[in-house]
Amino acid sequence: MSKSKHPRWLYPVSSIIVYVGIVGVFGWHFFTHLFLDRLPAQKCPTAVAPTTVTISATGWDEDPVRVQRCSIVTIKNNDHQARKPAIGKHEHHLIYPTFQEQKVEPGATMSFQASVPGEFQLHDHVDDVFETTIIIS
Repeated sequence: MSKSKHPRWLYPVSSIIVYVGIVGVFGWHFFTHLFLDRLPAQKCPTAVAPTTVTISATGWDEDPVRVQRCSIVTIKNNDHQARKPAIGKHEHHLIYPTFQEQKVEPGATMSFQASVPGEFQLHDHVDDVFETTIIIS
């Protein structure tokens, strides 16, 4: 049996360091997505005029998109491929109370109520260079 060139304690210590690093990175990612970026829900007393925003092969049709608070915002996919809209900067999403991230097939729509005022980034997961700003006032 040949003797190892490394001390016996090196393997367990290095394993612990790697494990802590992996858990730390994924834990931080999980924590920031679930707890730090959640917007508080706000009730809408009355509905207002709806707004339609379109995404196509060239991107969003408006920049910025101006929306009145409490209106129903409909996102229409005029592209030949499915799109997946999201609120917040790419890879750092906001959990908007009435917005459910979902795939929008070609020709289909998705809707949400603009209940929380503010200025937010709207982007597409399929082609993350497609970004616009949505201003809810």
